[in-house]
Amino acid sequence: FYRKLLGSKNHIEITTVHDFTHNFYAPLINKTIHNWLKYNAIKRSKGVICISKNTYSDLKKFCPTNKNQKVEIIYNGVSNDFFPIKSMTLNEQSFMDNLKIESNFLLYVGSRTNYKNFDFVAKMMSKINNFKLIVVGGGDFSSNEIKIFSKNKIESKIIKISSVTNSELNVLYNKAYAFVYPSSYEGFGIPIIEAMRAGCPVVAFDNEVNSEITENKALLLKSLRDEEFLEKIQQLSNQDFRDELIENGFELALKYSWDKCCKETNEFYESLY
Repeated sequence: FYRKLLGSKNHIEITTVHDFTHNFYAPLINKTIHNWLKYNAIKRSKGVICISKNTYSDLKKFCPTNKNQKVEIIYNGVSNDFFPIKSMTLNEQSFMDNLKIESNFLLYVGSRTNYKNFDFVAKMMSKINNFKLIVVGGGDFSSNEIKIFSKNKIESKIIKISSVTNSELNVLYNKAYAFVYPSSYEGFGIPIIEAMRAGCPVVAFDNEVNSEITENKALLLKSLRDEEFLEKIQQLSNQDFRDELIENGFELALKYSWDKCCKETNEFYESLY
């Protein structure tokens, strides 16, 4: 939301920049309109917040600020709704029972736009025996996705959940064999930290921001090759390795809180008075 507000002539303007996805993946007309609004907002602003070092790097590349503007990196937070479950409530158990999953499952959450590389994960399901793939959100499956399921004979392995509460999503993170996040580009990647907060191992693509926020506490794919993905999944069968990865991820995730984000944001705003 980058439009200039009416009557804001004498107000201090601050812009928070989440990512530069449009610069890399949007069609030309969409990118042109979006960036015209975004760049004008950035140039008007006395202060600019970037949600990661990677977003700040893209800011300097695509729309550099001047010496009179203050820029701060303030990481997103993650809800306290995500945590390791010691004992499930009746509602949580009922939620899992209704899914009728009798095997290990991988978990995918969110948009499935091209650069998210969902197709890669779907195809991998034909190579992993006795695993399901639960897909949360992101709208209905496209005709192309359905063709991929059919071609790879994995229709029975895919479970689609249109929407969940945070409590239900926390259950899924807790019960998943791994959370998979093969996206090529992100501004931050909140689901990665949600999974870690819930004690779920993360397998993600080794892009700049995933490397930045996970600090090597996730299994990062250097490339989207079958062999490398299958190797990461196999690594998680070693219980000692798995436990260590979960513990390290949980400790790391605790540093990303909304309280911390709000405190730093408030301090940044006050510094511009």
